[in-house]
Amino acid sequence: MEENKNNSSEAGGSSADKKPSAASTIGKLLLVVIIFAVLVFYLSQTGALASINPGWGFKALNEKSSENFDEALVFIWDTQMNDSTTSGVQKWAAPMKIKIEGDPSDKDLKALNQTIAEFNTIQGFPGMQIVNSGENIKIIYTTNENYETVRDQYSSGGFEKSFCDFNIRNGEIYQANIIMEPGGPQGYRNSVMLHEFGHMLGFYDHVDGRTSIMNMNNPVSSFSKTDTLALKMIYNPDIPIGMPYFRLCDYYDNTTVDEFVNN
Repeated sequence: MEENKNNSSEAGGSSADKKPSAASTIGKLLLVVIIFAVLVFYLSQTGALASINPGWGFKALNEKSSENFDEALVFIWDTQMNDSTTSGVQKWAAPMKIKIEGDPSDKDLKALNQTIAEFNTIQGFPGMQIVNSGENIKIIYTTNENYETVRDQYSSGGFEKSFCDFNIRNGEIYQANIIMEPGGPQGYRNSVMLHEFGHMLGFYDHVDGRTSIMNMNNPVSSFSKTDTLALKMIYNPDIPIGMPYFRLCDYYDNTTVDEFVNN
């Protein structure tokens, strides 16, 4: 090693000549920072970070949200009530009993169990569990070989990817199916599952917000703070199924976010 160092020194001049300048060092550090930032951004947008972080999608659910009710109410309007056939709050009342079908991976099942555990912490949530029979929800993990057959059995919409269908009566959601597409990185699959859970829980339509789990074109690894606050607002035990939107607004006009999230 010493011989190589000396040879290099001789070929390129004195050791003083070989010292990098301060500007060169700073430039290299900036380049490393930029590359790292671009990589983190890419991974977060593709959902790949979700497969790296064991707490991949649920941190926001237990945070004291700093988002205000106005943003969450707009989200509720856009995802649940922006439809002439709906007149008020729609949600589950009965406990959700999930039957798993198909060929989920161990990582799929781990993500599903984490999802269920976190949703069950929400005040007023009717509860969610995996069952072998007596289900009111099916989650079907498809393969390349059977995706089209399963898709056509549960939908006539010509879907090409994962989707959720559900039944609702007088504002109460009482049955649903989630069809999971085959393949894809685990982070993407986790994001898709959370997105379909959002539909199943009552957020039927999509939104444009880039951080929302209900944006269909921008996979993210968790519910945003606005998504989370809206979910808690809907499943608040003081909010009945069918409550008109204007009364929902009136209710939260008289409540502060801090009071709500601390209860």
